Amino acid sequence: MTYSPDGMLLASAGNDGMVRLWEAGTGEQQGQMIGGAYAIPALVFTSNSSDLAVANGNIIRIRQVESQRFVLTLSGEGPFYSLALSPDGHVLASGDSHNTVVLWGLPGGDVLHKLTPNPGIDPPQAALVWHMAFSPDGRLLASAGGDKTIRIWDVSSGELLVTLTQHTAAVTSLAFSTDGLWLATGSLDASVVLWRPGF
Repeated sequence: MTYSPDGMLLASAGNDGMVRLWEAGTGEQQGQMIGGAYAIPALVFTSNSSDLAVANGNIIRIRQVESQRFVLTLSGEGPFYSLALSPDGHVLASGDSHNTVVLWGLPGGDVLHKLTPNPGIDPPQAALVWHMAFSPDGRLLASAGGDKTIRIWDVSSGELLVTLTQHTAAVTSLAFSTDGLWLATGSLDASVVLWRPGF
């Protein structure tokens, strides 16, 4: 699920491949749209709240919320699992099941960087990019991996700045503090770790 930046709508998605839109203030359903043929693992509003990016299989579809018209379609090599939008709304990050993070420029959808630190991870479930988050200033992107690591990337250059290794199982969630000084990560090892990246 994800809230629109203006706080007016909540979008939810599930295994039926449908996206449902709810009025945040009342809880009333405002509409629905077909997200694709598969379960929807991730969705995110664009910064102006008028468009919604939906991951489905190896496709990301960006649609206008009001008209449901397709704005942009992005194709990947592996099934997408996670999405994140930069604070300025100009970069969409996608993470897939092949340990690949792609940074897409918006609104055009051009590939800015393709980030694949270790494409040969085995077993396959360890190659899942579970979650991603931009730092509040948009300079950094953190990705949480099924390989038990957190990677922090420079958004502008695509450079891998550091790989954090303390968890003993897949890292499934992460979030920057509002001042950007701290990064919290959660894992299937039942632990939460606070990091101070220092970039």
